[in-house]
Amino acid sequence: MLKKISIVSFAVVAALLSSSVQETSVHAFPSGAPVGQTASPTDASNCTSCHGGTATNVPALGVITSTIPGSGFVPGTTYAVTVTVSGCGSGEKGFQASPQNSSGMLFGTLAAGATTQLVGSGKYITHLNAPIDATHTWSFDWTAPATGANGTLYVASVCSKPNTKLCSLPLTRSLTTGIDNTEATIGFKMNNSAENKTITIAYTMNQNTDVVLQLVDMQGKIVESQTFAKENGEQQHTLSTSNVATGIYILKAQIGKQLISKKVVL
Repeated sequence: MLKKISIVSFAVVAALLSSSVQETSVHAFPSGAPVGQTASPTDASNCTSCHGGTATNVPALGVITSTIPGSGFVPGTTYAVTVTVSGCGSGEKGFQASPQNSSGMLFGTLAAGATTQLVGSGKYITHLNAPIDATHTWSFDWTAPATGANGTLYVASVCSKPNTKLCSLPLTRSLTTGIDNTEATIGFKMNNSAENKTITIAYTMNQNTDVVLQLVDMQGKIVESQTFAKENGEQQHTLSTSNVATGIYILKAQIGKQLISKKVVL
């Protein structure tokens, strides 16, 4: 009889321990994610390292919203950003975001909202607690850097276990800022033709200046590049995208000492 009671007691304890382990795994970091979980090229990790499963890449639309204008950010300006997570009913939710340049360094400055917190010396922002409402939105501010042409806001989110989603938002500098009028007239224009698989760029130079045009993917790889020596006056050039995969890119124009950029969707 004692032997049977011992076996039953052991089974109950084992079941309780298993349940405890599973609960810990589901709610791994209810008070905020550890640093380096955005899946950026330099972070190289995401929420699956604790929550398990396989991360899914999703469009930023519906997850990230911001007051950054479509024409690009103005250096030194502060913008409101939100991250929304839904799709798992009353399951606990969380996120981590980080604006980074191509070298993985902090791009701009983050400021936490009422339900968010900064971690990693301000490089990352994450949740303060794990809400269970069907759809939850976190808010925070991002201040654009005074220098630097572009970066990317990387976001990883978790909706219960093991639903991890990854997305990113290009952070590009406004074309109407940072251009020295002694080199180029503000009025850089771009026409992206999906039908002809080309990008046409037009601008006016005020003096003889070298120009470099580059199409860069979101990992910082140059996929197309052209150089034009000592240009002056009205200029128009075409970059072929026939061998470029569909996706989001950054068009960079190096005009003398000035660098301007614009987001391109192919």
